Amino acid sequence: MKAEHVARWLEANAVSLLYAKARAYVEYVSAMSPFGVHSLPTIGPYALLDGVGTNA
Repeated sequence: MKAEHVARWLEANAVSLLYAKARAYVEYVSAMSPFGVHSLPTIGPYALLDGVGTNA
């Protein structure tokens, strides 16, 4: 059971890290535009992982 929790924790952290980099990149690129800074909304990585593979 513990290995299952560790795997889920690693997946959630991977999602968090990748999404944070994507958010930062969008903000960086949009800051150079004449339209101003745009940002992606925050997410809940565990909620996102729970929804993977569903059509909800």
